[in-house]
Amino acid sequence: MITKGEAAFEAVDFCHICSKPETREECCVCGKNFCDDCGGEPVGMCARCLAKGKRQEAAAISVRVSLAPHREGVSMTPGEHVYRDCISGRTYPSVTQLLDEAGFARWTEDIPEAVLERAGDRGTAVHMACHMDDDGDLDESTVDKAVRPYLDQYREWKAFTNFRPIAAEVPCINRAKGFAGTFDRLGLIDATPAVVDIKTVPLRPVVALQLIGYADLVDMPLGGRRFALRLTGKGKPEVREYSIEDAVKRDLGAWRAVLKLHQWKEEGR
Repeated sequence: MITKGEAAFEAVDFCHICSKPETREECCVCGKNFCDDCGGEPVGMCARCLAKGKRQEAAAISVRVSLAPHREGVSMTPGEHVYRDCISGRTYPSVTQLLDEAGFARWTEDIPEAVLERAGDRGTAVHMACHMDDDGDLDESTVDKAVRPYLDQYREWKAFTNFRPIAAEVPCINRAKGFAGTFDRLGLIDATPAVVDIKTVPLRPVVALQLIGYADLVDMPLGGRRFALRLTGKGKPEVREYSIEDAVKRDLGAWRAVLKLHQWKEEGR
């Protein structure tokens, strides 16, 4: 049996930060109650969510600053994937070209040519729809019904992980390290940098090296996250996250060996 005192106690809304039984309103972000002392600006946001938002904005600025020198002055020939420094005229090998040269990138050799061609056309349409959705430029009425399930999976994954895209499919050159590439997505999960590769074909082990290559391309710290996201168009997408431990113990060393092998070949010519 609940007494009147217990009922009154249960009716009180406590601040979720300091536990005071004096609340002003619900936070517009987390939905939890907060008091006057634990509120912030803008009005309607608790101090905890405000601090989180500031961390995310600081992290976003850091990612953009790190990316800027690698994306400026870059020319990439579509189809041929030739990356050229517009100032020096020098060309740079891409991440996928380096992996192919080292014998790692044959992830489609067991897939029939006709299947690859269909997958390529579908993948191009899916990538375009996802890219436009990230940019806020997607006209829903133009989305083909065959592409819609893939787009829905991408949106669901973004919502589930709280992924915030910052840059999409940007040709880059890391002049100091001597290679180039175009990542699918670079963004944040909360305040942690993340690089994402979107595919519509089965994932292969070499994707771990591809993603560490893209992370290395934009000087992403080892604490960043790496995701391979295979959109299947049915049920749940296939998601594979490559751990920080794998990056430190295995993937980064293998990737740097791939890059070193290319440099060794070039010096011997």
